[in-house]
Amino acid sequence: MYKPNSTEELLSKWERRVLKAIDAHYESSRHYSGWNSKLGVPSVILSIVVCGLAFSTVAGPTPLLVQMTIGFLAIIQTVLASLHTWRRDSETSDKHRMAAAQYASIRRQIEQLRNSDVPASEQVLSEIRARHTWNCVTGVRVKLNA
Repeated sequence: MYKPNSTEELLSKWERRVLKAIDAHYESSRHYSGWNSKLGVPSVILSIVVCGLAFSTVAGPTPLLVQMTIGFLAIIQTVLASLHTWRRDSETSDKHRMAAAQYASIRRQIEQLRNSDVPASEQVLSEIRARHTWNCVTGVRVKLNA
């Protein structure tokens, strides 16, 4: 088990971990946000195309190929809309963004302690430890080694 030699060493280690967590959460947020667009935009476009084609068939007899194309596009649109709803990429992206912001708040607190002339008390370290161990995206507590 890791035992820091000083409070400064402990804060330095925590700061490195927090910086990695911030980067990871912002990257995950961008990833899920991208998937939200990759599924949502084609779904909307296909909805517009299918509706337009469906109304155009009302005017008169429509060739079988056009009818099958409309049906195929409608199925693709339904699958995309279902995936978009089921995956909840927008919600997951927001959770990662919020987690990154919380870790950034912890980073600022650590920076203030490291730049302060007053040594950090055990109470302050316990507070940072408690804030750092909670991951709001997964709801899992992460054990620190110090």
